[in-house]
Amino acid sequence: MPDAAEITDLLKATMREVLAVQCGTTGGALTVDDAAEYLGMGRTSLYKLVGEGKLTPRSNGVRPIFLRRQLDEYLSQCPTNETPTARRLAQQG
Repeated sequence: MPDAAEITDLLKATMREVLAVQCGTTGGALTVDDAAEYLGMGRTSLYKLVGEGKLTPRSNGVRPIFLRRQLDEYLSQCPTNETPTARRLAQQG
């Protein structure tokens, strides 16, 4: 029977694996599908950004991958999409 420390280590390792599968993460790199989902768009839109030079995929030897850091940078440069409520509150404040 494993002791409490072994069970804790096993649970932590299992949770890391589950999160990697559920979130599509293997550290800081995402597959094309995971990158598109992370950005909230389809694969075609992601490839369009690559074609426009706004994103640059890396290669893990077989498939293109995207660095989460680069995706976060792209998102931070996107314009904000103010909702009517946000505009009204800004005008009142």
